Amino acid sequence: MFKILFVVIVNTSLLNVSISAQSDTRYIESENLKIKINNIEKRIDRLEKTDLKALNARLEFSKEIISGHDTMFSGINTIFALVSVILATLGIILPFLTYFLGIKPAQESIKNLKKEMSNFLKNSQKEQVENALENLKNPNLQLKNNANLYLSFNQHYDFSEKDYFEIYTLLQSDLEESYKSLLKMILSNKISKYATNFFDSLVISNEAEFNLYYIVRYYSICGIETKLNNLAAFLSNSATRSTSALNLASVILNESRSDFFKICESTEIISAFNETEGKLFLNQIIGFLEHYKITDKFSKTKLYKAFQ
Repeated sequence: MFKILFVVIVNTSLLNVSISAQSDTRYIESENLKIKINNIEKRIDRLEKTDLKALNARLEFSKEIISGHDTMFSGINTIFALVSVILATLGIILPFLTYFLGIKPAQESIKNLKKEMSNFLKNSQKEQVENALENLKNPNLQLKNNANLYLSFNQHYDFSEKDYFEIYTLLQSDLEESYKSLLKMILSNKISKYATNFFDSLVISNEAEFNLYYIVRYYSICGIETKLNNLAAFLSNSATRSTSALNLASVILNESRSDFFKICESTEIISAFNETEGKLFLNQIIGFLEHYKITDKFSKTKLYKAFQ
């Protein structure tokens, strides 16, 4: 009985010891596990902190790079903007600078040069004209021919009053008629007191018949209606009025048809004819007017009606 109880007690004790041992072992293992977990957590914390610092460092570095790039691009944009403004300003200013500093002075220079050249040419031509007129007085035939040739090429030159006086003087001289013809042409190109005196005298002279072309040419420039008395005097002085009238009409028609009809309406011209001469003139001129196809218009004039 006691043996059995002893055995039970012993087994119970052993069981308790075993349980206690197991409990201690579990406790120790639990503590060790906690320690390991703490260590792991600490390592994790250290790793997290280390990685976080590295990540933050990288982020800061990236921010610095981005910020640097932003600053660089901002600077580049600013430079481009400044360059664009400068180029735009130059694009606006350069044409004005080119004009005012280059083109305008060049234009002024060209204008002055043209003016100087024009003055030089005018003075040169003026001197040559004066020399040519002077050379017509020279007995040297070669000089006179050269002068005549030069004046023939420059007969529409703007002769001065002094030049017209020289021409008028030459026409009054004993200069050969071959040279005077050109001078009459030049004198008839423009109204002047010397031309008026010369042609008004010429129309009533014995030489009028041979100079009708120059006379009519000058009178057309003056206005032939202002010279009807002079032309009537020419007809009155003619020994053959109808023939002289026909010559006059022919020259006037070649110069101006309107001038022809003006003389046909002139009482001064009509009064220069007697009836016989007037009728003879009509018979002579009718066939001539048929060539110009103005016979019908002529038949309505005062001159025609006076002697039909």
